[in-house]
Amino acid sequence: MSAELTRHAGALFRLLRLDVRGIEQFNPSTEAALRTLGLLFAIVPLRVFAAWVADLPYIESHGYYLLVRTVQVTLAILLPLPVIYWVCKSQGLEARFALYVTSYLWLALFWAVFAASMNGLTADTLFSIDTLKVTSTILFFITYGYSSFFGWAALRCSVPLAIGLAAISGLGMALTSDFSNHYMFGSARPHIGE
Repeated sequence: MSAELTRHAGALFRLLRLDVRGIEQFNPSTEAALRTLGLLFAIVPLRVFAAWVADLPYIESHGYYLLVRTVQVTLAILLPLPVIYWVCKSQGLEARFALYVTSYLWLALFWAVFAASMNGLTADTLFSIDTLKVTSTILFFITYGYSSFFGWAALRCSVPLAIGLAAISGLGMALTSDFSNHYMFGSARPHIGE
């Protein structure tokens, strides 16, 4: 198990350097993909923390916020997977879907660590909110690019299909985030207009 974690971490860092051969280090089995779901126990708290720091000025009840945001982040990660599986199946790529899930979750872990570090370290004390908004927009496109690259590498599919799969994930995150924000704050984007 720990050898697999080490190999998968190495695969992640190779892929982050845009080395497509890194995908070969991931275990492509369904069992490995199911084991990789355990990363959610790290991804979800890190993503919730990152959101909590960003939303701190708007939170009235921290316990309620943490509960709703935990459900939102979990759904944002998991809900796109059945849709992506359906697309993979319709394109004859279902045999590589487990490899896609494994790489998808490792990339999600990377971005969760990155977001928690950035939000936790800055928390609007080192940089203005405008700087953070611009940085977030740039990081959105970088994340989208990496998601497309990881999908392309894992599925060996066309670039437009990989971009579409990344869009499905991004849409899942945006919709669950907007719904939970509207539910908690009365606005899908409480940060807009500051």
